[in-house]
Amino acid sequence: LRRQRQMCIRDRVATIIGTQLGIFILTSQIDNESAGIYSVSLGLVNMLLVIPNSIKIVFQSRINNILQSNKNIENQTLIIFRQTLIAMIFCSIIFIALGKYLILFLYGLVYIPSYEPLLILLFYIIFRSVGSSLATYFALEKKFWFASKAIIITAIINLLLSILFINKFGIYGVAFATSFSWFIWFIINIKAVSYTHLRAHETR
Repeated sequence: LRRQRQMCIRDRVATIIGTQLGIFILTSQIDNESAGIYSVSLGLVNMLLVIPNSIKIVFQSRINNILQSNKNIENQTLIIFRQTLIAMIFCSIIFIALGKYLILFLYGLVYIPSYEPLLILLFYIIFRSVGSSLATYFALEKKFWFASKAIIITAIINLLLSILFINKFGIYGVAFATSFSWFIWFIINIKAVSYTHLRAHETR
């Protein structure tokens, strides 16, 4: 239990670093205005992390009924994955259509340039949200080291790509680095789930 708590703390720290890294790099490499614009983009897309949880609470009874009829962990993971993917695609379409108006309403005309990096970061939030449903599988299977290593790898890739792209592409390069690194995290989770699933069937 103590080891699991240490891994959870390490994962949370790595997650914070992996998502906020672009802001730190922008602040040190580019002007504060660009860092502020990127911060608005990242802050808005991170709002979407709350939406799947809110939807799950609203439809909790329906989801529980589905999960009770599917005791198998793989089936439960697939249901959560599908629900999360649908919710995130729907919310992303809304952000694409109304993002500029939302930025104008919340932050003013000066932060309208946040819209373009926001479009790139939508991929990051989709991969992170959908991948989190796969990460739940490792918790149920008590395979905490899979999720832990994936987060650390993501943070390292994000750091390297952000440093590589920032001088040439600015906030767009950092946004791409963040989205691409979380795409890698998503792929690692899929591969790890497949590997764990195959090993489980081989031992039966």
